[in-house]
Amino acid sequence: MSVLKGDSLRKFLFTTFVGSFLFLPQLAIAGDLGVGLRVIPNSSAASQISGNTKLWFVVKQNDVTTRELVLTGSNSMDQLVALSLAKLQRIDGEPAISNDASEIMPWVEFSENNFILRKNQSKTLTMKIAPPKDAKSGSYEAYLIVNASDPGVYKSSGKITEAVIKNSARVAQPVFVGVGDYEDFVVNFEITDVDGIKNFQDKFLRVYLDNQGKTPISPSGQLQLKNMDFEQGTLGPFPFYSATISPDSKAFIDVPIPSSVNPGKWKVFVSASQGNVTETREFEKNLTFTNRFGFLGAAIRGVVLVLGLVLALWAYRTLRPRGDLDTQLSLMTKRSRRNKNRMADKETQALIARLREKADAAELKASRLQKSVVKKSSVKKSTKKKPSRKAVGSSLKLAKKTTTRKATPRKKVAKKKALNRK
Repeated sequence: MSVLKGDSLRKFLFTTFVGSFLFLPQLAIAGDLGVGLRVIPNSSAASQISGNTKLWFVVKQNDVTTRELVLTGSNSMDQLVALSLAKLQRIDGEPAISNDASEIMPWVEFSENNFILRKNQSKTLTMKIAPPKDAKSGSYEAYLIVNASDPGVYKSSGKITEAVIKNSARVAQPVFVGVGDYEDFVVNFEITDVDGIKNFQDKFLRVYLDNQGKTPISPSGQLQLKNMDFEQGTLGPFPFYSATISPDSKAFIDVPIPSSVNPGKWKVFVSASQGNVTETREFEKNLTFTNRFGFLGAAIRGVVLVLGLVLALWAYRTLRPRGDLDTQLSLMTKRSRRNKNRMADKETQALIARLREKADAAELKASRLQKSVVKKSSVKKSTKKKPSRKAVGSSLKLAKKTTTRKATPRKKVAKKKALNRK
């Protein structure tokens, strides 16, 4: 058995590593997938709603309306494309895609679905919406989901079985459907106001819009400026484009303007268009250009002020003479201690006074009880023991008399005995 050493081992490992990539099939990854979606504007009579690149429809019950879509495939691989409609839900006023299917999905039909889109291929599809006769009039919102996927299959002999790796990518496009008479969904919006806004060094004119209709809008337009204090030409036009504004909602657009526009009295001409509907407005405003991030500047100034105070305190404590500080601190500590001692003495004295009061009350109560007991005992003795004392006294006197009488003869007998012995 031969053993690989040194250069031979390194060559073998390199050949094995490179060969594994050369002879095994490449598996698809998510980065290879991708599909582009473009909506073709509609030039029909309903161009107020559909004359843009938005998927907005207005259709009567039991009628049909269509829009055209263009799908563009990836430049690296073929893809399986599937189209569907997901429910649009609003979270805190912001639209979000739900995992549930939209309620208007049964009304929708695509000219082609679940098809293979070749790489670098563009395909035009038709999206048809036909609400039934019993559909409720009103506004409906959804998301068109374009899902592109590619199944990659890896096969090998031996103990390894077939494995399927699926990757997918998707594109979501908002959809609005107005069901009912066309007159109920006429575009109706208004330019309400303009104001000057400053974002650090950049200046903007903020245009306020009010969508008063039942359909979403996404207007585009332009504005011009003319100084009322000086005779000069008109500045502009400055174009702007709005995001989607929902029905019965208000929004604003910040339009960049040159930094040479100084605060003062200005005439502002604004025009905005949605489809074939155009609104214009002229304002005479005293522009001030309020800083949009003024609160941020105030917060920064507050932080700087606090840091300055901290540094000043630190410098004062480190650079001031130590002797004066020590004397001041000692005086302060002595005063504080005295105050604490005084407070402690006052509290102690108050406690002692309370204890004394309690002790005096207890002593007074005990003395009263003792006096009452003595009175009761004296009364009992006076009523029961006076006659017994007399009897005892008489008996004692009698006993004394009898003993004296008996004692005398004994002494005489003893004396007689002594005389006889002699």
